[in-house]
Amino acid sequence: VFTVEWSDIVPFSQDQQGQSATFQVKIFEADDSIELHYCSINGATMDGDSATIGLQDTLGARSVQSSFERSGAINTTDAIRYRVP
Repeated sequence: VFTVEWSDIVPFSQDQQGQSATFQVKIFEADDSIELHYCSINGATMDGDSATIGLQDTLGARSVQSSFERSGAINTTDAIRYRVP
């Protein structure tokens, strides 16, 4: 498993100051899957209501979207798993 973590990332929006999130992307070489883990969410609007969650290839030809501005899409108890064909 190859893991990349972003710690205490703050949103771009001025009305979300003082809010942050820590999340990880885990790449599993054994079965070519990718997982998104939201480890901590600090703030009332950091639950996905202003986020797009998904994957896209480098050319923009293929993509998969899990959520678009959906409140409650992000939590710290579940992972989002993608299987790469």
